[in-house]
Amino acid sequence: MTDESGVAKVRREMDSRVESTLSSKELLVLLLQSELIYVLSGLLWQPEAGTGCRPRKHPDWVGWLFLPFITKEGSQRKADRFLRDNWELVEDAARLRFGDEAMWLAGPGSFNRHNFHHFRRILQRSDLGPIMDAYRDFNIAGAQACGLLNEHEGSVTHPALSRTANTDGKVVASISKAAKGARGRIYGRTPDGERILLFTYPMRYDPTAGWYRVGGDEGRNVVFGNKFAHLGIRGEDENVRFMLDLVKILDGDEAAETVRMALRLRAYPLVGDRLQAVVADMAWRGVHHRLMLQAGVLSVSGVHAAVKAKDSQPRVPKRSVVQGMWRPAGSVTAEPRDVLLRDGHPHLREVDVDGEIHERRLDRVQTKRKGPSRRDGAYTWYSVYAVPDDLGGGRIWLRHLADEDDQDNGMNREENLRVISPLDPDFAAIHGRRQDSESLNDLIEQTLWKKRAHSYGIHRQFWDLLGLGMAMAVTAPEAYRRAKRRRRGQAA
Repeated sequence: MTDESGVAKVRREMDSRVESTLSSKELLVLLLQSELIYVLSGLLWQPEAGTGCRPRKHPDWVGWLFLPFITKEGSQRKADRFLRDNWELVEDAARLRFGDEAMWLAGPGSFNRHNFHHFRRILQRSDLGPIMDAYRDFNIAGAQACGLLNEHEGSVTHPALSRTANTDGKVVASISKAAKGARGRIYGRTPDGERILLFTYPMRYDPTAGWYRVGGDEGRNVVFGNKFAHLGIRGEDENVRFMLDLVKILDGDEAAETVRMALRLRAYPLVGDRLQAVVADMAWRGVHHRLMLQAGVLSVSGVHAAVKAKDSQPRVPKRSVVQGMWRPAGSVTAEPRDVLLRDGHPHLREVDVDGEIHERRLDRVQTKRKGPSRRDGAYTWYSVYAVPDDLGGGRIWLRHLADEDDQDNGMNREENLRVISPLDPDFAAIHGRRQDSESLNDLIEQTLWKKRAHSYGIHRQFWDLLGLGMAMAVTAPEAYRRAKRRRRGQAA
């Protein structure tokens, strides 16, 4: 096969297209031309010399190439068939990249699902830490190439959507609901038509699966499966999104795992202050918001009610009172003033001529972040709110992190006072990124076989989902380039 009839031909056709969706063959070329599969292949477990292991028929990068097509095609069998039909492209890319070095060619025959079963055992023996570090590095670089995590956009007062990540949990339903030790039964009938038990057999079961409630606090559905958490970011163009991180949830604490992912992303040298905000579901409580704020990242989520709406009973919002520093209009000194917190937002009470008490919402003017502290490296957060003229005017300052007095009084300040609350004008746009987490969960559902996992056990399912993340990592920059070509064509 010549260069023009293989990878280069597909690449040339891709360079003229403007559609946001990509075919499986285009995904194959993008994976072959990216550095991702080759970097990951160098991080796999290798047998020690003299252990007697048989030499591998295919190089390790071919196993990584197979992984994304399990979710793209819908099953291992379909991924097997797709690679077999397009194996000439794989061989062509191998020759273009490595020359005629036999050890780096694609191997004898196509890589099938039986070869993948052996490759998956290699994955299980490999150290996950370096693999995920390389995966996150590739995704972060790709996101920045698509204009995301741009340090010149947004501020702590008004975070940019391009610097806002989103996180959520996802339960993948197990193939079987059988418990350990369960046995299946095969029945038959005698010549007289009597139904009899012929034999029993051990049923295959998922050793790590459990029952989870899905749908948040209002969810009434339960799913038997394994739980994962993902952290993502997306651009404004279609299909420009990245799964920056993925973790297994083995202890059931989704909120803690999602916070750890966000803090890990914040600690990356290539990210740092480029990450302005993280949007989460209502599993995050005050302790989780405190950790995020101390790390210098704004956290956005809904606020729990004091009493949930049920049947004819209306929702009752949470209320608490804190003290802020108020500087009246025309004054140079500040004085304490009580502020009512409702649904995470500050209000002032006023009494009308009839003696009715009303709650006036304060508009946030500015948010300030100070730090990091030399003592513990933590940040402190304050917001400035405008006081209506008929209530004295001026500005009122409120801190967002609890101090010792709050802790002594049992005041959960981080839970009851949000930087960007549901009543803030910026909340709708930023919290709208929460829909992207749900969209990613729907995408995961679409890649499953009859909405059930491709394999047994949380560890194998983790690699299946990572394959989806790999596919997103290489297709998002291509979708971004096509969107730019589409806009140029529309402007011409």
